[in-house]
This record gives sequence, structure tokens and C-alpha cells, in this order.
Amino acid sequence: MSTANAIGRNIKSVRTERGMTQHDVYEATGISTSQLSSYENGKQMIGLPTLAKIAVALNTSIDRLYFGAPSEAFLNETEDFGETVVNCFKKLHELGVVSNVSTSMGSGSDSARIEKCGYELARMFSTLREFSHHKDYYPDENAFLEQLYKSVSNEINKREEWRRS
Repeated sequence: MSTANAIGRNIKSVRTERGMTQHDVYEATGISTSQLSSYENGKQMIGLPTLAKIAVALNTSIDRLYFGAPSEAFLNETEDFGETVVNCFKKLHELGVVSNVSTSMGSGSDSARIEKCGYELARMFSTLREFSHHKDYYPDENAFLEQLYKSVSNEINKREEWRRS
């Protein structure tokens, strides 16, 4: 499936989830219904400024429209810190950008927050490495991965709650 098709499918999916018509999106963005239809059917690749307008009209993120389901997005519409962190690192791992995480990530406020969940992320990457070598032992690979990601997300949230209390 092409990127244009995937993005178009995601736009249509979110639009219908929100109970909006193409005309509703037109009224909110000024993008004609024929142009929106062209995007939704994957006939034309959408530019970032237009995607941003549509995201605002649909009350969603650009990321959601680009990647699809919230679990596939780098950032998502949830306030769940653990899920957001796991999604980011999961996608970066899938893209081959990161293959491991140190429990010490350097200095600065952003790295300090990531450092708080370094142990959980290191466990996730260690488990992913082990999983990649023994996929045949898992009857349902997707279920295992979803369970892993949810587990790490929950651990990060628990650590975050503990630190705040």
C-alpha cells in the first residue's frame, strides 16, 4: 500500500469515527470535498500543511493521520506517558534508528525524564532482541508484542506515579 493510500485511509477512518462528513471538513478547513476525496482515495499525496489543517479539523494529531492507529503512532492522543514513550521507542526500533537504550541518557531536562524510564526501555529492547531470535516459539507474535508494550508502558507509568508521590 502506498503512503498516499495509507494516509487517505487514515483520514477517512478518523473522519468517520468523529461522525464528520467531507463537507464538515470542508467547512472547517476550506479544502474542497473533491480534493478531500482525492486524498482519502489515495489518488493524490497530501502535503504537511494540508494534513495539519485536516488534523486540527478532526481534533487529532498529524501523527495519527500519517501512521494510523494510535498504537502505531510515535505520539498519540493519549495523556498516557508510558504509552507515548513506548510508542516512540517502538517506532524508532522498527525504523532501525535505535536498537538499545542505556539507563543513563546524558544530561538535560528531556534526557532526565527519559532516564526515569531507562530501565523499562532497556528491558523492552532486551526482550525484543530475544524475541527476534526465537520467534518460532511464540504462537501469536502480535499478542506477545502487544503484551510486552503494554507491560512496559504500565511499568513506566507506575514509576512516574511513584516519583510524583
